[in-house]
Amino acid sequence: MSRLIAIVGSTASGKTALTHALAKELSSQAILAADSRQLYTGLDIGTAKPSPSERQIYNYQLLDLASIDKRFSLGDFVKEADQVLAKIDGTALIVGGTGFYLRGLLEGLRVANSPADPELRAELLALSLEELKIELQKYNPQALERIHSGDYYRFLRALEIAKSGEEERELPARECLWLGLTFSDRSLLQASIEARTVSMLSAGLIEETRALSELYGADNPVLVGTIGYKQVLAFLAGDLGQSALAAEISLRTRQYARRQLIWFRQNRKIHWIEASDCLESQVCQAMELIGGAVAPKPPDLELKREPKSI
Repeated sequence: MSRLIAIVGSTASGKTALTHALAKELSSQAILAADSRQLYTGLDIGTAKPSPSERQIYNYQLLDLASIDKRFSLGDFVKEADQVLAKIDGTALIVGGTGFYLRGLLEGLRVANSPADPELRAELLALSLEELKIELQKYNPQALERIHSGDYYRFLRALEIAKSGEEERELPARECLWLGLTFSDRSLLQASIEARTVSMLSAGLIEETRALSELYGADNPVLVGTIGYKQVLAFLAGDLGQSALAAEISLRTRQYARRQLIWFRQNRKIHWIEASDCLESQVCQAMELIGGAVAPKPPDLELKREPKSI
């Protein structure tokens, strides 16, 4: 039976570096990527996907599971993860910022038997939490009652299922130690996001996006629905100037990071580690938590509101 340790947090919080260090300390058998975009083949630079050498060294799993013209659901993700975990009898690390996938894999959720519709998902992502609740009240008031009032993604998925008429099934929960990285100083997260954006553009994000759009179309729902690629598509179409490209990607990434933090803050099982601490300190803190049984304490998160994403 495998021992599962999840390393979570917002985009650009340093999850990968801590995960790699812990993989060495614990001699982990695999790292499972819980990322709804890294599972797509070709979305490499814009998702900060591990390099080929890193994949081999750390035995990364759940990457490149589908092409971007295919529909891939939470149920599909959990099925793939089940197959990987069935082969592991030691420590496995799970790293990612897609809270919905992490919860589905580790805590159990009611999910649809068929994949999500990318076009419907993009439509619903434009709605606020209150707008989702109003719509869900029309389609499935019973689901509205059983979901935590601030759980944006569960409201979104419940409405998605209700509007599509899909049937649901229950996913089992798993024992797991949750570790999280968070910046107590939000300006440090902003700086990290901005540096990440510059690095991705320098690494060829524009060229990667152009190649994918030529192969799958500039209106591909996955491309249009993914931060970074969406903004580059606007740049390639002449709707966004080059000088504004990095700023727009950074803005949308900050908005997404805020939603991630709101999501993870609801999980009282997470043991939070300061993301601005040096890696050695982070590893020491993580190893103490792994070796002990300390009750997790939620961070004091002061989340400033960004302009509504479009």
